[in-house]
Amino acid sequence: MVLNLTWWQDPQASMPQRELADFSIFLAHDRDELQQHAQSCDLVVIEASHGSEGPLDTEYLQSLPCPVVLLASDNDPDYRIIALNEGYADMICSQVSIVNLELRLHQLVDHDIANKQLQSMAATAQDVAMQAMTMSSDIGNNLQFLLDVAQCTNLDELGMRLFHSLNDYGLQASLQLRGRYEIKNMEANGMARELESQLLSEMHESGRYVDFGKRLIMNYGRVSLLVRNMPTDHEIRHGQLRDSMFSLLQGADSRIQSIDMNTQIQESLENQHRLTQRLQVVAQNIEESNAHIIHQCAAVFDAMNFEMEEALAILGMNETQEHSILTMLKKGQNQINQQVNVSAGIAQTFQRLLKHLSEN
Repeated sequence: MVLNLTWWQDPQASMPQRELADFSIFLAHDRDELQQHAQSCDLVVIEASHGSEGPLDTEYLQSLPCPVVLLASDNDPDYRIIALNEGYADMICSQVSIVNLELRLHQLVDHDIANKQLQSMAATAQDVAMQAMTMSSDIGNNLQFLLDVAQCTNLDELGMRLFHSLNDYGLQASLQLRGRYEIKNMEANGMARELESQLLSEMHESGRYVDFGKRLIMNYGRVSLLVRNMPTDHEIRHGQLRDSMFSLLQGADSRIQSIDMNTQIQESLENQHRLTQRLQVVAQNIEESNAHIIHQCAAVFDAMNFEMEEALAILGMNETQEHSILTMLKKGQNQINQQVNVSAGIAQTFQRLLKHLSEN
């Protein structure tokens, strides 16, 4: 494989141009050409004159995208240290053979490739670690939200808890919660914005995601969310936030259903309580009516007995006839009293049943 090499010779250097079989050489005459050729080359060779510390400064060397080799006639160790401190990848004595020069240059290219691969692997590992930490934080945030919403008893509490989780993600949003008995539009401060509320009402049946730039509308069941600051320059984080918020919306939708069921049960209990109170009043009226009827019946029978006794005294009946008539009257009175007592017992049983219902 032929490697690209940029060669720049110090004007004061008197060394002859080298011919390298494994390298395609581009000659640079000034810094601008050197910078241009270096963008597409694997290596840069700088020939310096005797006693020179290199024609390029450290800042310029660091700006080049590939290793820079100083080819100098002086092989003094102190000179080598100075060159390495300035930023050169290596210093090679110009007196070495072509074979050794090519070998040294190949080694530098190989080392540069290995270093770039290592840096790439390190960067990838760091990205993976950061993503894992971010995902772990997101999962913890979602789990905490699901635990907290179980304590929410109304849409206001649920909405504020959802905004608390969104704040952990650094997101600004508008929210709409659609319960059976109430539709709640709110911002992070608990109030509603007219424009956002109208938009969420019109878009809640437009699909699960409506994405337009930094703004994102999410719909799930009874919940709609308008996020105003989604990251557009980080696709992976954008997807992670969508997944995390989707879990939050699922939990919120489930809790709305529970709140609606609790409200329905509470209304049923209140209606049952009101009905029981009305029936208790009716039962009390029936009991009072039965007592009044019993009193009236007793008064009627007492009057009939008195009148019958007076009638028997002037009818001229014997004792057997009188006793038979009085016995029939007494029997009828007892039978009526039995029916009245049964009715009173039914009323009392009904009253006890109503009391039991009202207590439970």
